[in-house]
Amino acid sequence: MVQTRTRKYVVAAALAGLAYLLYYISFPVIPGFTWMKVDFSDLPILLAFFILGPADGLLVAVLRSLLYFVLTGFDAANFIGIAAGFLATVTFVFSLYRFLAARDKSITNIIMAGAIATIALTVVMSLANWAVVTPLYMRVIGLQLPFSIGRYVLTVVAPFNVIKGILLTVTFGLIYRHLENWIEHKHREY
Repeated sequence: MVQTRTRKYVVAAALAGLAYLLYYISFPVIPGFTWMKVDFSDLPILLAFFILGPADGLLVAVLRSLLYFVLTGFDAANFIGIAAGFLATVTFVFSLYRFLAARDKSITNIIMAGAIATIALTVVMSLANWAVVTPLYMRVIGLQLPFSIGRYVLTVVAPFNVIKGILLTVTFGLIYRHLENWIEHKHREY
């Protein structure tokens, strides 16, 4: 029992480290808003949810975010971005996991789960950006938008999250289908 728990923590730490590294492989998808970048650091967290379970998967998300915060700097703007990223991760990953966990991992179900997770991500992050994130950035770093926050959310934040959700769903689907037997074996092991 102790050995299994220790192995779970080692796997969680390794997946958190991989997620942290994947944070740096990012690219903007909305022209003119280069701070809105897609990265694939959610993929190891998704794997952690399916291999280790939701509690340890959440631990991987926390570790990834803490690693990034500690290693990139303790400033308010960085904290806002990491907190928003953590909210986005938890929203997408938990939504996808909840839909897929008790179902067959067919292509159809992965697409359905991805659609649900993408909708949840888009709604949650649109509301968060409208009510909290963007106003905080405006106060803390003096962010100036070429239009109102509402228009920014509708024309930048929402499309960004739809694109991000689609990219994560497709990538996760390919990875999961390729590693399905291994993931199921590891899940039973832990």
